[in-house]
Amino acid sequence: MDDTERDRLLALLEANHRFPGPFFLSVVAHSGDEVAAAIHAAVREIAGDVPDDAWEARASSGGRYRSHRVTVTVDSATQALALYARLREVSGVVTIL
Repeated sequence: MDDTERDRLLALLEANHRFPGPFFLSVVAHSGDEVAAAIHAAVREIAGDVPDDAWEARASSGGRYRSHRVTVTVDSATQALALYARLREVSGVVTIL
């Protein structure tokens, strides 16, 4: 991502969220315990400790995919962008909302 795109994304985050504060993530990924563990680890790496009971997971109707939902506290738009970047690195992640 170039600097112009990064600046655009940071401006969007700052315009639509209050920092520091809660930040909702929904990660759609292939089903599997390994993928779920990698998603949890990636979020904890950037956002710090997230209790297990803060997570919600829902399987797709066919069972091939799972939505992982969590609200974390982030300090800045830069940290929120880092969350997205780190989650894109996780094998099995399809999209991040």
